[in-house]
Amino acid sequence: MINTIKNLSQSVLYINTEKELKEKVLSIENTKSELVIKSSKTMTESQINEYFNLIDSLDYKIYDSFPFDNINDCVGPLDKNEFTYFIQNVSNNGNFLCVHKDNIKKYNLPNKIKDKTCVIVFGRNDGYKEKERFIIHITRMLETFDEVIYVDWNSEKRSFLYEIIDDIPKTGRLKHFVIEPKIAKILENYDPNAQACSTVFSFNIGIRRTDAEYIVLSTTDIIPPTKEILEEFIKKTNKHTMYVLSRRDIDYKDVINNKDNLNDYIDYLNRTSKPRYFPAKVTPNDNYSLFNCCGDFQFATKNIWLKVKGYEEQMKYACFVDTNVQKKSVLYGFKLKDIYDVPLYHMSHTGMSNDGSSPSKQFYNNAMDWVEYFDKYVENNQILISRNEDSWGFSETEIEYEII
Repeated sequence: MINTIKNLSQSVLYINTEKELKEKVLSIENTKSELVIKSSKTMTESQINEYFNLIDSLDYKIYDSFPFDNINDCVGPLDKNEFTYFIQNVSNNGNFLCVHKDNIKKYNLPNKIKDKTCVIVFGRNDGYKEKERFIIHITRMLETFDEVIYVDWNSEKRSFLYEIIDDIPKTGRLKHFVIEPKIAKILENYDPNAQACSTVFSFNIGIRRTDAEYIVLSTTDIIPPTKEILEEFIKKTNKHTMYVLSRRDIDYKDVINNKDNLNDYIDYLNRTSKPRYFPAKVTPNDNYSLFNCCGDFQFATKNIWLKVKGYEEQMKYACFVDTNVQKKSVLYGFKLKDIYDVPLYHMSHTGMSNDGSSPSKQFYNNAMDWVEYFDKYVENNQILISRNEDSWGFSETEIEYEII
């Protein structure tokens, strides 16, 4: 059963015009009632700004609740720029929930810390990745991002992070989730063909449990751009585009040979390496992959990730999940942009390709279903896109984690 806005309290006020909002300001200030405001794509930017400024002046936060007015799957809080874009391009003629800042925790609504960055990665203690590779990866991610979320999925032995725990910095910014095999089986609905190390569930768990404004999804073979380079890149971005950054390939042996002077080595690569252009299509009409291995470094605001509902959780098998989420971003009304001039590096490896040697690549998602033919659909007279449940990312499940 959908937990609708109407179920929040008996005092929800439905506001259809900015004039009506102004008339009820005194009552709103006194009661801190929840508001639902009706938007229209015919609203001018000036009208939208007036709406936002008035709501903001009352210390209310704005959430997109379109299409079902569902409290369990709200997107926000939205700033003025996002509010304008959502009305004009994403939630046309939709409803927006407005909640006083004091009540956000009461209703378990998402929140965000302005300008905070987070990277989400996942792995498994199965012998396919070297410890030194993981040490370098986690250490560099901690240097670049304000928060690092590592989800260890289905390790038969202890979490892979515990194998290197003595060799990584203790910053208090690494959030560690452990999904043990017995729990993984339950979350995968006992599907024997699901990935041994789940991409979709791991990423979605992280997306639902960070308060960062900017979220990157990445893999444990990546050395990220420096913090300074990432911050300069963010300054050039907008909040209504999903950005896909193309990696640059480097030999893992070279990384290890330079591990004692890794900063100098990366600085050298930043000056001398060239962008990697590797156009790819996984289906005849795929205009969304942009390049091969587009899932190595996907960057978007938290509100984009929330609106597209993360990765599709029916895609429990290998491949095409990154292309699918990029197509979803376009279907939802966001823009999609490929980036080549921000240097990040992929440490080479063997045994993890599509040759059948990887335990996580035994069964594959159907590219035609999830890329070529994936599109909008109608349910209960509403146009929908994601097939995920409202509780995607197991948002209603308390999952323990530790801070390292």
